[in-house]
Formats: sequence, C-alpha cells, structure tokens
Amino acid sequence: MLLPYECWVYLSSLALFCIGALIFSLFAFTAFLLLPKQLGKRIGRRTLTILFRFFTCYLQFWGLIKLDIKSVDSLAGRRGLIIVANHISLWDIVFIISRLPNAGCVAKSSIMNNPIYSGLDRLAGFIPNTPHVNMVKQATKELKSGAQLLIFPEGTRTVDLPINSFKGGFALIARKSQSPIHTLFITATSPLLGKGQSLIQLPDFPYHYTITSGQSFMVPAGTKTRNFVKDLHCHFRANLPRDPRSNASIFKNSSSHHSQL
Repeated sequence: MLLPYECWVYLSSLALFCIGALIFSLFAFTAFLLLPKQLGKRIGRRTLTILFRFFTCYLQFWGLIKLDIKSVDSLAGRRGLIIVANHISLWDIVFIISRLPNAGCVAKSSIMNNPIYSGLDRLAGFIPNTPHVNMVKQATKELKSGAQLLIFPEGTRTVDLPINSFKGGFALIARKSQSPIHTLFITATSPLLGKGQSLIQLPDFPYHYTITSGQSFMVPAGTKTRNFVKDLHCHFRANLPRDPRSNASIFKNSSSHHSQL
C-alpha cells in the first residue's frame, strides 16, 4: 500500500520537472534565436546536464528512487561516440544526459515540438528523427565534430520484453561517420513511466533503476547494415538481465497479443 508521503513526493517531482522544463525552455528558445549556434549548443547541453543532475539528486534525496547510473560516467570523455540503449522509461534520457555534458540525442519529432521541452532540446542541438535523410546528415556532422549522440534504436519505449526490434538508422549513422557504438543496458524494478503506463500509475517504492555499461562496436567494412542491426539486437537480448518488470500486466498482455499473431 502506497503511503501519502510517497504519492506526494512522486507527484511533486513530476510537477517540478514539467514546470521547470517549461520555464527553462522559454529562456532556451530565446537563447536559440539570439546566440551563435555552436555557443548555444554548448550552453544548452551543459544546462541540460546540470538540470537533469539536480533532478536526479532531488529524486534520490527523498529515498523513493534508488539509482545506479555511475557506469555512464566513464563515457563522458569519449568524443564522437554513438551511445545506444534500450528504452524502458521516460526517465532514460534524463538519467543518461545527467552524466554526459556533451551529448546530443535523436528524439521523436513530436517531442521536439512539445512546448515543455522544445526550447532546451533545440538549444542543445537534439536531432528530430524525421525526415530520415536529414537525421542521418545532422547526426554524422555532430559526431565528426566530436560530440556524443544518444540513440534508442527501438524507436519507442519497450513493450516486447526483453527489447523491441531495432530500427536501422543508428547503424547507418555509425557507418557514415565511422563512429564507434557503445551499448548501455537499462533495467528497473517496475514499468514506471514505461510505454502504456499512466503518469500517475505508481509502483511499489523504492523504485530501483540501473544502467550497466556494455561494449563498444564498429560497423565492420563490407557488412550489410541490416545484418549488423540484427547482430546488435541479438547482443542486447543475450546481455540484458532478466527484467523484473516481466510480471507487470502491460508486458503480459503484450506477450499474449504477440503470441496470437
């Protein structure tokens, strides 16, 4: 049974995030219009890291959420790196970017147009996932400039445990930019803020969230992109720990649905 204290802390954290993001986005959008692009991008990325780091500290301070994400710190100094991770929650980008001060991200176009996030996302140089040709071009340019790029190759949050099928854009970007791909494996104890979960559908607290750093890969010369994507998907399936969320009804229903197709 959830305690009133737990409900208050969780809901207040959501309010803090949304209101804070909207306020900073208004300032960021103005900065996006006025500042030189590269300067604005550096400021935007560092601002996001600071804000997200503050938010993660706020969540941990109250004891409802336990984070084990320090493995991401070892990637902060690596230039021109594509970071690919499974996508279990709306928290993912917040927790990863909180450790990486020079990371851009490929994001859904709908998120880039959301008034709560659009200002900061644009200032930080996030890349919309459509149109596809522009995405690949912009991403390649970012990587060659030494920036990092966070991509969730599932394209949406996970519903088919342990991981959805992959879209191939990240491998094409890696091939064109000649950039290494580094894997992150994300697990949590509940489907909080996962696909199909209501913002106010609360888990049993404390909520444990872990990011494990994996290996780095290059797309081998002469290898078809689709074959590399298939191999990396198999790598994720083989290395993701058993998901504690597998007993949640949302995943049971999804598995049942797919077994009937």
